[in-house]
Amino acid sequence: MISLLSFEVSQFAESLKVLLVEETVEDWRQILSDHLKEIERLGDGAEAAGLAGLQQACEHIATNVLNAAAQEEPLRDAQRQVIAGWPHAALAYLGNPYAHDTRSGLVRYLQDDRWLEPLGHDLRDILVENLGVIEVDAAEVNLEPGKFHVELDDIALTLPDDVDPALLDSLLQELPRQVADFTAAIQRLTTAEGCLTDVEVAQRVAHTLKGAANTVGVPGIANLTHYLEDILLALTQRQTLPNTRLNETLINAADCLEMMNEALAGVSNAPSPDAMVSVLQEVLNWATRSLKSRPCGMPFTSARRNWMNN
Repeated sequence: MISLLSFEVSQFAESLKVLLVEETVEDWRQILSDHLKEIERLGDGAEAAGLAGLQQACEHIATNVLNAAAQEEPLRDAQRQVIAGWPHAALAYLGNPYAHDTRSGLVRYLQDDRWLEPLGHDLRDILVENLGVIEVDAAEVNLEPGKFHVELDDIALTLPDDVDPALLDSLLQELPRQVADFTAAIQRLTTAEGCLTDVEVAQRVAHTLKGAANTVGVPGIANLTHYLEDILLALTQRQTLPNTRLNETLINAADCLEMMNEALAGVSNAPSPDAMVSVLQEVLNWATRSLKSRPCGMPFTSARRNWMNN
């Protein structure tokens, strides 16, 4: 979880560089509005990871960004610099959340006079202490361990002896179209045109395929689409797009799904068992991470989200 949050903050550091060079009011106001959404997402992730201190820090930063976006006069250079620089202090903290120096460093940055509303001295010690606490949900810890390793039975495409002919016929008719829709959505995500709508489309198709495959009794397709749905649902909930490595996994999974479809229809041979196990294992690994990183609860700054949507 901390690695995922660190990656996200590093992306902020890159995107905020433009804040130091944009000149027009419209440009920096849009940058701040976009960044406000990013901070909200980070706060949700911090809550899910049990990092209450980081969530509080995000709340404070979001307040400053909101006020900066709302002011009439252009941003001063000092204001741009302090907003653009906060991800570096946060990355240092995430690198070692238990170290007093990194916690104090982030708090000192939030107290910088360049902020429109620097963190008050009365809150300093409380936030330093909270930043050192990582709360783990005991209920989650006590859960039965999930599946972590793919076996040959998980990729089976053999139909059960008592398969319902009508259900099988329905699956064989719908499968090519559904797989094509899934592949098209995943391919769009690898281009600059990819958007959250494509994630949602792929998630819905994966859900449909999972249900159909489970009903007919095709474990290979049911398991693959099950784990794909977990990944895509987590992306949808976090309102984020897959990174390059995850995109590669999703493309491989789409290719494998197409070959499974063709094998089930009798058009071509199934992929080798080793190939299918490899693809499913990679998807399962991502699904396991995605399930652990889903945000929980209501957005901590819903009022600000409403302001941005307006």
